[in-house]
Amino acid sequence: MKRVLGFSIVGFVFLLTPLVGQAQQTPTTEQSVSTATIGGGGTANHIPIWTNATTLGNSVIFQKNGNIGIGTTNPAANEKLEVNGGVRVDGSVGVTGSLVAQQTLLAGSNLEVIDALFVQGNITDSCLGFTSANLIGNFPTNSVGKDVTGATIGGGGISGAGNSVTDSFGTVSGGIGNVAGNHSGTSCDADYATVGGGQGNLAGARYATVAGGAGNAAINFFSTVAGGNNNTASGEDSTVAGGMGNTASGFTSTVPGGNNNTASGDNSFAAGVLANAKDSGSFLWCQTNGIACNSLGTNSFQVSVLGPIFFFDGPNGAGCNLSAGGGSWNCSSDRNLKDDVTPIDSRLLLERVAQMPITQWKMKGEPVGRKHIGPMAQDFYAAFGLGDDDRYIALGDGQGVALAAIQALYKVVQEKDQQIQQLQQRLERLERVAQK
Repeated sequence: MKRVLGFSIVGFVFLLTPLVGQAQQTPTTEQSVSTATIGGGGTANHIPIWTNATTLGNSVIFQKNGNIGIGTTNPAANEKLEVNGGVRVDGSVGVTGSLVAQQTLLAGSNLEVIDALFVQGNITDSCLGFTSANLIGNFPTNSVGKDVTGATIGGGGISGAGNSVTDSFGTVSGGIGNVAGNHSGTSCDADYATVGGGQGNLAGARYATVAGGAGNAAINFFSTVAGGNNNTASGEDSTVAGGMGNTASGFTSTVPGGNNNTASGDNSFAAGVLANAKDSGSFLWCQTNGIACNSLGTNSFQVSVLGPIFFFDGPNGAGCNLSAGGGSWNCSSDRNLKDDVTPIDSRLLLERVAQMPITQWKMKGEPVGRKHIGPMAQDFYAAFGLGDDDRYIALGDGQGVALAAIQALYKVVQEKDQQIQQLQQRLERLERVAQK
């Protein structure tokens, strides 16, 4: 195609249009505008491009039936813009409506189209009144419920086991068959729920979280299951950290792991195997070879194991232990663990024991009728200066004082026995003299 543009104008100012591509000087009287020649060829429906200053040719942009294709001459009928090739954006992109990114995979002789990314924009939750966007990644069976906004599905999902978000601002990061929400028909009674991944997990309450694992369920406000399998956190603010078949159903109850443990009491703690912390505030650790353990009352602390129990202060072995099958504590008294060993005056200690008040009493927190006998810690500390301060009596110190007092008493008895023996001998001599 060839086109010649040329003219002479006296007394007017004229600018050539951008199609010419070359600006001319403003003509004055008795001047003529120079001519420019544009050449080139093109194909119908292609948007032209300047190949040089005076030549037009085909660009990669194509228009068909009102739709634009870049890198394709057959843009999809339902897409206003189709780009065949990668797109790079430096800056922000605003989306009104939905954005679908597709990946085509050639599987044998069949062409399969998989939705890799789906963005729903300007969705308003009819319950909360918030407007946001939903981001759905990877598999076509991943889905977001009606009226849900602010939802995210990072990926995962397989045929028949997609991930879903049924309540607003819920998140499923990945895995398969996971649900954030409760399928109740409303989008705002299990909002802000999160499933990190795994398989078949349910975060079915507001702010509930399942981090991973399989078959886990967090189904009350702020409840959490960190992992494991077939665990349930059904109490408000309850937690199951892991393990298998565990249930935390009490308010702020906790199961750190193990197998088939239940923390049903409010603020309870159950761990080990078959521990049932049914009482409020109870702490229970059970390991009894398949025999279930039950908590023993409100605010009780219980450890039931078929083996020794050790409490050590540091790595040197100082502490106490309860032998397997035993009924009393064994506390460290090894000579190798002691220093500053000095003798004591047991007679003086006995005198102080004799002067120390010993009374009957009960602790203020104990029920009426409970009775104990012993010294006050203040009196014990004043008499012997033992222990950390005057509020406690160490069991070892109490036993040591008692043993030292017994030794002193034994010496007193021996001395008395000697005196008695001497008196008996004198009496016998006097009786013989009297008989003579």
